[in-house]
Amino acid sequence: MVLGLSQCVPISSGSVFHQRVNQFRDSILKNLPNMRLQGPISQALGVLLSPFLLRYFLAGFISTIVYVAFYFLFTHFGISNVLSSFISYALSILAHYWGLAYYAFRVEIANSFQFARFVVTVGFGLAVAGLVMEQTQGTAELVQFAALMLVTAIVAIFNFFMFFLWVFARRADA
Repeated sequence: MVLGLSQCVPISSGSVFHQRVNQFRDSILKNLPNMRLQGPISQALGVLLSPFLLRYFLAGFISTIVYVAFYFLFTHFGISNVLSSFISYALSILAHYWGLAYYAFRVEIANSFQFARFVVTVGFGLAVAGLVMEQTQGTAELVQFAALMLVTAIVAIFNFFMFFLWVFARRADA
């Protein structure tokens, strides 16, 4: 017997973390299509195609477009590749923050601490990616590609949960 997402028992602990996990589960259930999902693959597709996750992915896609567009614009006007990349990345971080806050998570930009939590989360992901990729220098391209895919998946999943549970969490102190 396969238990569906709707048959999960809420975690009964009163901690903020457990409340957020229950809220996360409930928000996924609310956003799932009104059809009965059977089996883990159907459930996973239902979650991946939920309106919230589609908005989340779209915000990330748009920030990537912002990075690429500004990079090419700046290099077209003769700005060095490194400076163009740095400025474009900073602009894409702002676009990503705005897109996630207003579009994906639909929360107001609360205060500077929210943006600081966002920057810490993004910075941690950047550090993890840099450290892992540094270890693959001088290895075969296939090893580098595999490491890149692993880092991309780990950082994406980590960022998603940090954004949901910490950065854009609706709470009294934000």
